Amino acid sequence: MTPEIDTALSEAKQALEKVRLGLAEAIGQYPTPIYGCGAQFNYHLAQRSQAGLAIDALGTNIFLPTPRSAAAMVGVESR
Repeated sequence: MTPEIDTALSEAKQALEKVRLGLAEAIGQYPTPIYGCGAQFNYHLAQRSQAGLAIDALGTNIFLPTPRSAAAMVGVESR
């Protein structure tokens, strides 16, 4: 990858990690449950989970099939 892409990915991971930690802090400071008022708590849990999944996705190498010939769909490698 190019240095620009590496830098952008690193910055994105740092921003997502900051969001994830902020959500974890908000969850930790959430008051004891009151019946019927857990929607915001559940929202924070879902957002924290999504941030974690996004961080993981940024670090995952994705297989992209590459053509082995100039003709469309001829020699496309698939796994």
